[in-house]
Amino acid sequence: DLVNVMSFAGVNNDGVIETSALQAAINDVSAHSSTTPILYFPPGIYRTATLEIGSNAQIYLSSGAVLLADPDESDYASLPGSTGGTPTSAILAIRGTSNVKIFGRGVVDGDGYNLYASYGQSMGIFDIFTDGGANHLTVDDVMFTNSVMWQSDIQGCYDVTFSNVKDRKSTRLNSSHITI
Repeated sequence: DLVNVMSFAGVNNDGVIETSALQAAINDVSAHSSTTPILYFPPGIYRTATLEIGSNAQIYLSSGAVLLADPDESDYASLPGSTGGTPTSAILAIRGTSNVKIFGRGVVDGDGYNLYASYGQSMGIFDIFTDGGANHLTVDDVMFTNSVMWQSDIQGCYDVTFSNVKDRKSTRLNSSHITI
């Protein structure tokens, strides 16, 4: 089963902030895991703050699909983490879940230049983050770029597979890391 994210109320792909609508779509896919639906993101810009990814979610970011960080730091959920006392958040938060797959030729863009220009490094916003308890996580073909902190921080998880993942370092920020 393939479910187009555009079929959910409030989802646009025009760069308008749409965190709540995207979260509702992800929650719906996770809740209907018995049919193993794939949430399909067609080309476009989906501006969002923290998205909590639930168990059994499969998210396909097509070529040209960009999950772009919300420019307002106050819109992000504060996540526990170890960044030397800096509050931590993420675009994709995977915590205490099982069987999550994020794949496709799309991009997760932390919009680090703009967030850093506005706030400095007052909050570490990762592109993808786990804080333990997640298992059976697969990330395939996705590009992570331009985060304020590291691109990803995968902690305390097991059965994690990253394949063909691109990590594009920002030229102005110290943001290129996939930490597992």
